[in-house]
Amino acid sequence: MLLTQLPFTELKQWMDDGKIGKISDADFNALWCALDIDASGSVDFIEFCTFLSGCGEAFDEVNNEQQRMSKEQKMQYASRRFSTRPLKNLDSEWKDLEESK
Repeated sequence: MLLTQLPFTELKQWMDDGKIGKISDADFNALWCALDIDASGSVDFIEFCTFLSGCGEAFDEVNNEQQRMSKEQKMQYASRRFSTRPLKNLDSEWKDLEESK
């Protein structure tokens, strides 16, 4: 996917096709709002880079946490992050995952 101008519908379709897992409409809309800085309805390269530049601290935190996980734990965690299940269920599942380390 070439990122010159990426419309909302194309990114949503790409994600819904199962390319990276499942994401709820609410989570996708939140992601889109963070990406589409000028509210133009499409994301350009500058907006994409701006979004990524703000992820540094969060990326480091997730990376450090994942370095301590087994491959199976990483896969379970990743699938939960893109799940459409209610958040109340994720808290207990995350606790179970933490305890299994």
